[in-house]
Amino acid sequence: MLFNSFEFLVFFTATVCVFFSLPHKFRQLFLMGAGWYFYAAWNFKYLLLLLFSTSLDFFAAILIEKSNKKTTRLALLLASLISNLGILFAFKYFNFFVQIYNRFAENQDIAFLDVLLPIGISFYTFQTLSYIIDVYKRKIKAESNFISFSLYVSYFPQLVAGPIERAESLMPQLKERQFIKTENLRAGFKLMLWGYFQKLVVADNAALFAELKYLWIFRVILQLLLVLQELWV
Repeated sequence: MLFNSFEFLVFFTATVCVFFSLPHKFRQLFLMGAGWYFYAAWNFKYLLLLLFSTSLDFFAAILIEKSNKKTTRLALLLASLISNLGILFAFKYFNFFVQIYNRFAENQDIAFLDVLLPIGISFYTFQTLSYIIDVYKRKIKAESNFISFSLYVSYFPQLVAGPIERAESLMPQLKERQFIKTENLRAGFKLMLWGYFQKLVVADNAALFAELKYLWIFRVILQLLLVLQELWV
């Protein structure tokens, strides 16, 4: 489900309408489900990876916070790091290293993994890792509500394209009681229009000419866009 598709616009509009029609206590649960649906719309099977990473770091963080033994805390952190980064390596970098190895090896070719790269895997992997590292360093408290933590990981506006959000910044915002405000709707609509302009008009067309000899042109365009963004937003 691409952000610039009609399908996404329908999904986004329906999500916003249902969200504000629900009582506050059900809104996190609904947004979590919307995030899962958004991710599963690309490939339902890879939703299991997202759920695994979410569950692993949710329980690991709670155990890290409860433990007073440094070795236990470190072991739990390493288990999370190895599991998450291991999955990321397998899907994103394994074939790359196999290609390099096979190029220099003699009669010892290793088979490639015939898998698709899960969309957004880097973003949600490093987002959950930033959370558990902050819990390990005791910068933040471990989240005891699975729905709240799962929403933090699967929040669909930044799930597949970033940016990577710190838990101390995003999670409190997701828990706040939200109200429909005209100024917020106006500001959000302007941001969406500006984003679509950057994607459809600038980025998609610039990709056709993105060669090194034209790089200076895109730097000038980028500076102009930053100025226009300040004036528009």
